[in-house]
Amino acid sequence: MLEHHTRAFILDKLLAALGWRSEADAGGPSNIFTEAFLKSAQAISTTLFLDYLGFDARHDMPLLVFEAKRFSTQPPKYLIKLGFSSKPEVSYSSSEEALNAAFKNNDWLQGDWKEHVGQLIKYYNAILKEYKHPPTVMAIGNGQWLVIIKKPALVFNGKGTAACFSVFEPEVAELNAPVGEVYVKHFKDIYEELAFDRICKRADGVTPELMPTVIKTANNVEIMRGVRVGYSSVHKLKSAIRPQLEIEPVAFVRVPTGQWILVEINAEGIDIPHAPKFLNEHLSEVKKRSDELLDRIRKNLQNAPSHVPLLNHYSDLSGFTTRLGVTAEGTRKHGIESYILVTGAESHFILDTPRVTNCPKHIWGNCDPVSDGRHPPQGALSAPSYLDTKAFFAEGRDHHCAAATTHGAKLVKYDKLKVSVFGQRSSEDGEPFCEIFDFEEMLCCQTCVFFEVCAKSKVFKLPCT
Repeated sequence: MLEHHTRAFILDKLLAALGWRSEADAGGPSNIFTEAFLKSAQAISTTLFLDYLGFDARHDMPLLVFEAKRFSTQPPKYLIKLGFSSKPEVSYSSSEEALNAAFKNNDWLQGDWKEHVGQLIKYYNAILKEYKHPPTVMAIGNGQWLVIIKKPALVFNGKGTAACFSVFEPEVAELNAPVGEVYVKHFKDIYEELAFDRICKRADGVTPELMPTVIKTANNVEIMRGVRVGYSSVHKLKSAIRPQLEIEPVAFVRVPTGQWILVEINAEGIDIPHAPKFLNEHLSEVKKRSDELLDRIRKNLQNAPSHVPLLNHYSDLSGFTTRLGVTAEGTRKHGIESYILVTGAESHFILDTPRVTNCPKHIWGNCDPVSDGRHPPQGALSAPSYLDTKAFFAEGRDHHCAAATTHGAKLVKYDKLKVSVFGQRSSEDGEPFCEIFDFEEMLCCQTCVFFEVCAKSKVFKLPCT
């Protein structure tokens, strides 16, 4: 089977099932070119032809580069064997490990894979030169195996890890399976990695100066604030483990009905202090940086943007599907879990003081054991907790809620089929209702930026309301 057979009979159908359209239809505008051509970054007289180039037409942003290969090419696991024969002192336990090594140094490669890696490097550089922005995802496949490069900006700058790759290839017992069978077997996972709507949600951010021209020149740009939250632990004294929350201001821009684009400046994050007396200083510093980011964005827009409140964003079905209120980015270096939060008009996901004053339920012992319940049931959290219960603010703080009824309301399992009851949520089916439960489960809801959104839900009831 030749390469064009692979494309016509398998890859075209796969990409269509993933929401990529070469022509406009009822599903929306076209969002992928076939045989797209770009000038080489190394030699301007050389033209490169990309088998598939996925993009967001409304913002002219490169989202996906997909390279097709003939059916007879060696699968990724061949690199494990090739690596051992070339460098016996090094062994790779997975195709992902071998691929990561190949992109860091391809001198030991031979045959097809030397060509594959070389091509993808050229394509990445050409995209970067043309769009001043890397593609969000790259992939290469032949109908029987598929390699997805989830973090091209890391991989092609020598900073990748095995976790930057997803590999789908047949097991030994499946070698004689029909062509395309691996794609069918793993379609759910492939969808999460390569579907148009999924890639839009995790597209890499741009600086204010590199926002797409269609945004810079539009007369109806919309804007929201947000934060990137880094969640990790820090060891204190000899045994205590405290949660650490690091905040980096970001923003989102779009033209109406378009995709929300993440705008950031990649500055160092700001740790939320554990000492109460420094919290307001922290909130002020985050707001200052958020204001500075918005000022840079405005300077690069021809017309003043309109600000979208968080409640409005959650009411906008088309906008919300392209930018969830909370998006998990995965684990960064040093074990930091990363999340992107939309905060609307606010510069932080927590407020300085609760909306309800003098609430007694910040203290575990003040919660009525019958009507309120107490959480955790074994006793008050006298210090921030990282392990069994995720709570940055300890008992007695204005940002802590010890009522078990509140914790129970956060734990209600989300049901996507009941949007009229739950409202729009970032959660998947069966996950907790609370938007930030992955890294903070005992924050007083009256100090959370998402409270007004949650309060609209018919399933969310608090003892203080």
